[in-house]
Amino acid sequence: MKNQTLSIEQMLHLKELGVDTSKASMVLIATDDDSCPLDWETALAEISTHLYEVSFELFDADSSYYNHSCRKDCGVFTLLDIINMLPEDVPCKYARYPLGKACLELGKDYAGYSYTDMNDEHDYEICFGGHEDILVEVYNLLCWCAENGYLNNNQTK
Repeated sequence: MKNQTLSIEQMLHLKELGVDTSKASMVLIATDDDSCPLDWETALAEISTHLYEVSFELFDADSSYYNHSCRKDCGVFTLLDIINMLPEDVPCKYARYPLGKACLELGKDYAGYSYTDMNDEHDYEICFGGHEDILVEVYNLLCWCAENGYLNNNQTK
């Protein structure tokens, strides 16, 4: 796997979609060249304008090596975080039954995650796949679930 966590841009997008990011298991702290902590928007602005050297450090959310007041705003999801957030099933307007969590596929050049209706006479599927990085695919699925209102009744496993 290329990346272990989502990027800042992906996390900001999830926040825009209304996803609760407070339970992220990792924290990404940005600091300037004077070791002062920066919020992500400031860090990204400074990187793009080259005003300051910005560095990032990744911590386990439960670690004692960072200021825990940053956790809420600087949390980043791992693959397991996202999988645990996905709903057990997704209602489908075309199927008589909700779609159940069915498939996580990993291959040399493919990663996919799908919901499939196995109870109906028709095969309905919502599938995200085609990239080598399963984290990207599961992130896309989480975005789709958020955009379609399927995270509202989700309970943490």
